[in-house]
Amino acid sequence: MSALQAGLPDDVLVAGTKSGYVFTYAALSPDSKGYFNDYTLNADPLNPGVSGMRHFFANEPAVIRVNQTLPATVTDPSL
Repeated sequence: MSALQAGLPDDVLVAGTKSGYVFTYAALSPDSKGYFNDYTLNADPLNPGVSGMRHFFANEPAVIRVNQTLPATVTDPSL
């Protein structure tokens, strides 16, 4: 089974930059067995105003949030 068939990110995205955006993933809150219970994911334009206009954020409930000018956070409005 390929990474794509397994639903895993492709090699370009894993490198952290794709389609003019920088992706930053952080695994949070590991339990006693080392399983992570939360995460944050940001997608920010590599060159704001040129490669992208908006900043995106997602975390455990998988709600995508957006900010027009700064890196998005959990307090920004959802899409």
